Amino acid sequence: MFNRNKQRREMAEEFAHHIEMRAEELMRSGVAPDEAQRRARAEFGSVENYKEQGRQARGLQWLDELWADLRYAVRTYKSSPGFAATAIGVLAIAIGANTALFSFFNEFMLKPLPILGAQKNFELRSMYLVRGSQERQTRRGWTRPEADIIRAGAAGRFDDIYEWAENQEPMSEPVALTVRVNYVSANFLKVLGAPILLGRVADDATPTVVLGYESWQTTFHGDPAILGKRIRIRDREFVVTGVTGESFRGLNPWPSDLYIPLRFLQGADSEKLILIGGHAPSAPPLDHLKQPLDALGKLEYLEIAAEPKTTHISMSFQSQMLAAPVFGAFFLVLIIACANLANLLLARSASRSREIAIRLSLGAPRWRVIRQLLTESVFLSIIAAALGLAFASLAIPAIHEFLFAIMSKVKMFVPPPALDWRVFGYTALLSLATGVIFGLAPALQSTRPDALKVQRRRGTLVIVQTAASAVLLLLAAVFVADARRMSSTDPGFTIDRMIALTDQTHPALDAAIKNDPRFASVLRASNIPLFGVMPPLPAKIGDRAVALRYDLVERHYFETLNITLRQGTPGVVISESTARKFWPNTNPIGQTFEVIDRMPGRYEITGVAADITSGLLLQGHDPTHVYFLLPPEAAKDARMLVRSNVAVHEAIDALNKICADTAGGLTCRPMPMTDILWMQSYPMVIARGVATGVGAIALLLTCIGLYGLVGYAVVQRTREIGIRMALGASRLAVVRLMIDRTARQVLIGAAIGMPTAMALILFAKSQLRIEETSHVVPFTAAPLVLLLVAAGSAALPARKATKIDPAGALRHD
Repeated sequence: MFNRNKQRREMAEEFAHHIEMRAEELMRSGVAPDEAQRRARAEFGSVENYKEQGRQARGLQWLDELWADLRYAVRTYKSSPGFAATAIGVLAIAIGANTALFSFFNEFMLKPLPILGAQKNFELRSMYLVRGSQERQTRRGWTRPEADIIRAGAAGRFDDIYEWAENQEPMSEPVALTVRVNYVSANFLKVLGAPILLGRVADDATPTVVLGYESWQTTFHGDPAILGKRIRIRDREFVVTGVTGESFRGLNPWPSDLYIPLRFLQGADSEKLILIGGHAPSAPPLDHLKQPLDALGKLEYLEIAAEPKTTHISMSFQSQMLAAPVFGAFFLVLIIACANLANLLLARSASRSREIAIRLSLGAPRWRVIRQLLTESVFLSIIAAALGLAFASLAIPAIHEFLFAIMSKVKMFVPPPALDWRVFGYTALLSLATGVIFGLAPALQSTRPDALKVQRRRGTLVIVQTAASAVLLLLAAVFVADARRMSSTDPGFTIDRMIALTDQTHPALDAAIKNDPRFASVLRASNIPLFGVMPPLPAKIGDRAVALRYDLVERHYFETLNITLRQGTPGVVISESTARKFWPNTNPIGQTFEVIDRMPGRYEITGVAADITSGLLLQGHDPTHVYFLLPPEAAKDARMLVRSNVAVHEAIDALNKICADTAGGLTCRPMPMTDILWMQSYPMVIARGVATGVGAIALLLTCIGLYGLVGYAVVQRTREIGIRMALGASRLAVVRLMIDRTARQVLIGAAIGMPTAMALILFAKSQLRIEETSHVVPFTAAPLVLLLVAAGSAALPARKATKIDPAGALRHD
């Protein structure tokens, strides 16, 4: 394989030596020198044939042919740069978009967690019923009593068991800021293989803390003498015993600031859920834990399972359902690009029919010509893959910033995905597959010319491309409209200048805030609206067991949030949806229901309030909502909502100062309700952005593909156009001729794509539980857009066709 030029020279010298020896032998027998040379060469035979046999014997002929094919491909594309630029551009866009998507998929769903023994790491999860209801719930975390039962009952079934909980906590010393804390069991860092850069792991028996590397670098400025220094979290001091290595991020994609022993987690029984994981060769059965957990009395456990936690996002059915539409959309983008490539190759092969016919008539084997054409298409796809990879590497940071903008709101940083070997392999396989699969059909067709079949195949590919474009455009238009509608949904209460204190707050804060003229009102409630799904409350209405979503609120809650009371007075207030669901055609005021757990007793309804969205904005107004008056003894643990008289940023600064002065350095983490609403609507913003991007790419590829196809059609039909114009055809007739066939194919593709898109939209909305809306505008506009694209893409080539000189066209090759 190496030193092949030297081998060629040696072979040529050896052949020349044999011929010279034979010529000398003939001359000694009396033959003239010139005649001797001629007869020696004739007797020896074809030198090139012997060279070919020698290359075949060494098994390297394919390498020579490949190199020749590549050089020929380069010369060919140099002679038609427009075709090469169009084909490479189309594929580069599609491959780059798919590579960028795969990079995120690889980072979060394929790449193993950066921990020791990631391949055998499990997380314990549960499915349960709220006792007395039929509402199934799934949960990752466990309360402290549940965690104690699980640790004792599952210890022998895992190699190691660890526990942890994450929370944002106020740090007052040495600096005042909110930090992200992982409360961990004593073996957490050891089991996960955390490298310790300085010091040692925390002591579980005393208030000690290990710093995360990034926190050490940023908050503590990489202080080499940090060991032994004190940090104050809430009202407790912790001694720094160590610093983790730079590579360790635990089980989250974002780094933790501090690692504190789990026993110092406050309020774990009722508020903070502990996550439990372990290492085992395979998932152990845990059914024996149901009975002791059921004995706690609050929940009825249906399933307790150890699920693999080997990547940041598991390949669960729910994850696949969320990822499938995105991957499907990008796959359609690739199909559009490949259909464009195949169309361009078919059109180009038709224009090279004379060249291919000559090569075949001169004795070139059909497979040799096919391989040449296939090499050209693969060469195109490899160049496109290189450009696509460069495009993806530039696009990934921008996409990452767009996708994870919400994380900056909660002070979390997720590093962008890296282009590792999986991404390179994916891009390489994708480019080779597109080059081979969509270059093979044109290559086969070119060596067996049939004009009718070529036109049919090109027409089929245009229809496929247009159908895929129609599906993407319709999906994009509908989901953009839905996302815009959902993100602008009125939650049913006023959030202007409303601020939520998202941390536990000191009882003395109420008076301090009420006495400050910068604040109009302050109230407490068990839940912050739009901050998560409300907890279910087991209840009975007549003989029917139900689960009601509920809040504990102060009496002026409705007035402060401007929630309309349709009838009655504050006390036990239900929403209009609750009234319609359980007391249809009946005045609910005075009706009663029984609460089974948490706050058992029989309650009489005193009022009906307008519907609001207090949980997920995506799901719309609460299906059930009951407001109970907040008991005085529960007020200290309730959340606080404040309406300000001044600008929000000024109010937040004032609240932070009041919290620090009133509660000895406490930070209450005030957050504007507008930010909470933005965080709720951000998934719709992402959906809108992705849909818009995919639709724009589909439209761009369709424009490029149709323009390239019609342009080649003009070149291929030059003689026909010249004959038509020589026979008196008008320029308008020629333009119509160029546009007519493409327009018909676009309409057929749109007719196929529209019902397909409608079926996909209905299925997606049924899974996401999105309410049905009108799709008249998108389904009217999409075919018109595609027709305009077809007409616009054909305009320049058609205009060029009208300027063809009939005499020159008749002489066209």
